[in-house]
Amino acid sequence: MRKLSSLGFKSLAHRRGRSILTGAGIVLGVAILFGVLVSNATTQKGADNLIQSITGRSDVVAAPIGAFQGGLPPGSVDKLRALPDVRDVVGGYGFTTALAAYPSKSDPDKPTLVSVGGIVPAEARRIRDFPISAGRFARPGADEIAISKQLGDDIKVHIGDRLQIRGRKLFRDLTIVGILDVKEVGGFQEANRSAYTSIETARTLQGDPPGTYTGAAIVLAKGVDADKWIDAHRRAIPGLRLQNSATLAEGFKQFLTVFGTFLTFFAAITLFVGAFLIYLTLSMAVIERTRMYGTLRALGASPKQVRRVVMREAFALGAVSIVAGLALGLGLALGLLALVGKLFQLQLPGLQVTPGAIVTAILVGAAVTVFSALIPARRAGRLAPIEAMKGDYARDTKLGRMWIFGAVVLVLSVALFLSTNSPAASSSVIGILLGAVLLVPLLLRPVASLLGRLTNRMARGVGEVAVLHLTKERSRSAYTLALVMVVLAMLLATGGLFLSIRTGLGKIIDRQFGADMFVAPRTPDDGTFQAKLAAQPGVGRMTPIRFGIATAFDKKGKRQEIFVRTIEPQSYFAVSSYFWKDGNDTDAKAALVKGGSVLIGSDTARELSLARGDRITFETTKGNHTFDIAALYVGTAGPPTVAMGIKDARTYLSASRPIGYAVDVKPGARPAAVARQLRHALPAYQLETQTNADVKDMVRSQILTYFQIIYAILLIAAIVGLLGLANTLAMSVLQRFREIGILRALGVTRSQAWRMVLVESSTMGLTAFVLSIPLGLLLTYLVVRGTSSGFGFTIPTIYPWVWVPFVALFGIVIAVIAAIAPGRRAARLEVVTALQYE
Repeated sequence: MRKLSSLGFKSLAHRRGRSILTGAGIVLGVAILFGVLVSNATTQKGADNLIQSITGRSDVVAAPIGAFQGGLPPGSVDKLRALPDVRDVVGGYGFTTALAAYPSKSDPDKPTLVSVGGIVPAEARRIRDFPISAGRFARPGADEIAISKQLGDDIKVHIGDRLQIRGRKLFRDLTIVGILDVKEVGGFQEANRSAYTSIETARTLQGDPPGTYTGAAIVLAKGVDADKWIDAHRRAIPGLRLQNSATLAEGFKQFLTVFGTFLTFFAAITLFVGAFLIYLTLSMAVIERTRMYGTLRALGASPKQVRRVVMREAFALGAVSIVAGLALGLGLALGLLALVGKLFQLQLPGLQVTPGAIVTAILVGAAVTVFSALIPARRAGRLAPIEAMKGDYARDTKLGRMWIFGAVVLVLSVALFLSTNSPAASSSVIGILLGAVLLVPLLLRPVASLLGRLTNRMARGVGEVAVLHLTKERSRSAYTLALVMVVLAMLLATGGLFLSIRTGLGKIIDRQFGADMFVAPRTPDDGTFQAKLAAQPGVGRMTPIRFGIATAFDKKGKRQEIFVRTIEPQSYFAVSSYFWKDGNDTDAKAALVKGGSVLIGSDTARELSLARGDRITFETTKGNHTFDIAALYVGTAGPPTVAMGIKDARTYLSASRPIGYAVDVKPGARPAAVARQLRHALPAYQLETQTNADVKDMVRSQILTYFQIIYAILLIAAIVGLLGLANTLAMSVLQRFREIGILRALGVTRSQAWRMVLVESSTMGLTAFVLSIPLGLLLTYLVVRGTSSGFGFTIPTIYPWVWVPFVALFGIVIAVIAAIAPGRRAARLEVVTALQYE
């Protein structure tokens, strides 16, 4: 009896096909979880690289308040050096321009964008590394430039070639004198390539005087807390915004964390399906080996030893499958990262395989395997020797009471979800799925009997036998088709979420991108662009848009970096608007024209616990200033945002030249045609033009890419469900060897035997589809509701009725594929062999 547990290992070897099917389910479940964890870690590392590429070894960065590409107040760098606990300050100067002669590698219709940095090499190297692959740095004041290796590779230029760099004031041909092997990473937009000239040459191109800086990097004394230092000195230099380098892209990182959590949730769904596959396999093994376990008990084996046989079998299968899952997970991570990189335009490092990801995947895979085996092991240990030796346990088809527990779990999970107005409530979806699965045995017999009237026509005469067998074996059949039901329901819910988000964002775009097009110069604006744009044929009303970052404070005084959109209200509301949550165009326009008020995004208001009529304090060029909140608008996913009128922005922020313009075309003109004409008429500015239709297409493309990742994960879950269905059908054929032999002896052909298995599989697939519809509609409502809470506005719930036929077809395809191997086995049975089977 000491080696009784070794029977579990022998059972795996004896039933290799079934073991492989079950093991594949564990492999896929562990693989998708491990792949998502590795993908999340790699994406976060990419975000860290993005921060490091900007901040280097600095502790704090200084920038103008509320303006991108603006200048620091005069004398700021010297004043920063004089502050306590400052070890070093390095001033920076830079601007972005376009290389008109070199199309972008990612989009040949656009020029390559380049971030031009004006540096003093000896100073800049105190903050960042600038390894030189070839050549040297540009000499002070010379028409020379050093470029990144990536830029050189993209546009195929080398040392000695010349690049025309257009600044705000001048454009010059600069000679390439060096190649730098510097890190370059992207963000939500196309990654700019980098190039470095002397700070004197950069200022000359822009027309700025000596001593001008666009930013500064600050290194604090060892042991000084950056946040406390900022709190102590943020008012020391008016017009300067100080930010902890470590939190520079915190909003972006938080968004990536939420995105990764969402993917992990869908990976959990796959593991949930895989857990039931293990449970079903071991439950069927217990039924199949009832007589063996009865014999062992009669020979003196204790219930504990019998349970150990089943658990050892599960553990052995799980251990091998987990190792294979880890290997496959690396490949899945590469696929996920390709989609993530495309979605966020983020250049990602190599795979970040953390010990935490490995340990988590192993522990979760082992836990799922063990817990899935507990009930079958307990059943095996409780078998009465005499009854088990008769094989009566295998014929036990009574409806148990687990459906009552399932109903309770379902109701409580739905109540939990509805009572919690938070995206975290989505974790209760697992409880909803569990409750729905446990209810299936109650619903199987009436639904399958009804649908069997359609499917049994595929095998006249023996089709009824297949349907009868399906409804008789409640537990095994019910939980198997429940796996498929869960996958189909999640497909429906995901389709509903896709349609709902696309519709909701479409409405926001129609309001907040209401102008016919958005026009932005890619080369620096010399101050004459707005007049030139207004004079072009086809251009009607227009309004300038400015962007920047400012620091706000919540009610407890905690700092919050907020994205500021500066508008000219008189012209803005003539061409565009906002998707209001609490407010209207008339009141918002009047408040911004008067001054002293801002419009605030609903997500920002929720984060800072603010409402319309409250007040919000900003750090400004004149010290802290408090503004009234005139209205709340709905923002798209991204950083916290506010809108400020140009009057206040010029008084309290470093309002620079406009970043771009919202433009309406004249009556009768087509936006796309006007956009082409503008690019042709103003080539020096290398215009970026986006029509309203372009914006919608871009958003739809991003949403589609996002959901492609989810669909890929659900496809893995579908494969696991397919394995469960095939496993059950194989067991069904095995148990019915004698029955099939008798049918064959009575004249049933091989084709009819194959189609009999197909009828059983199709009935299960069709039943799973029918049961998935109410579950899928419930999940659609709940998931859309949870997503609305996360976005901060109500997304209209669009039920995926148009997807229903495709989901039905998908379910039938799964059923047919699952029936192929078991059906062939049934058809190839020899009558004599089948009748002799015991």
